[in-house]
Amino acid sequence: MAIAQNPVGDLVSVNGGSSSAQSSAIPHKTKYIRVVAVGGTDAYVAIGTNPTASATTYRLIGDQPEILSIGNPRSQVVVGIESGSTTKLTFQEGTGSQFIVGDRVNLTVTGQSDYDFTDKIVTAVDTTYTPNADSGYCRIITVANDSSTGNPASLDSGSFAELRDIVKVAAIKSLDSKDAVVKCQQIQIVGG
Repeated sequence: MAIAQNPVGDLVSVNGGSSSAQSSAIPHKTKYIRVVAVGGTDAYVAIGTNPTASATTYRLIGDQPEILSIGNPRSQVVVGIESGSTTKLTFQEGTGSQFIVGDRVNLTVTGQSDYDFTDKIVTAVDTTYTPNADSGYCRIITVANDSSTGNPASLDSGSFAELRDIVKVAAIKSLDSKDAVVKCQQIQIVGG
């Protein structure tokens, strides 16, 4: 019996040759990703925040789609942004942080896209409880993103800002095949 699937996000393509090639950062939105090496060519894939494919990673048989688990996505609403040589993001009081040092993340701000960034590394997470009498927010993380120029002074009250983890897919051709093209797309499984 076939599994019903709902595609999420864009279809991404990775060209795997004799050395590992990586996709661009994919905003992590579901628990599963569907991958297929097209054109009858086998390939090896690796999935993570900075993966490298090799002959010891997951093998795809040509034209046979596979569904792999990529873990639960993480996202969090951002309620404040402090620009500078690094970018400090504030989460709402009482929410904590889903992110840790070393995570790779995207920021999307509806209505203020100058703040947006892709595939940046979390460098610090402030886990102390420091309530701010003016805003009531206290969880702050620092991201290695230079936002010192071209950004507004503050996040507009009408803007929606979201921080989300990312995944990447790396591919390399099988030792006995020609260069591989791997297609991948996140999916939701909606039936069985």
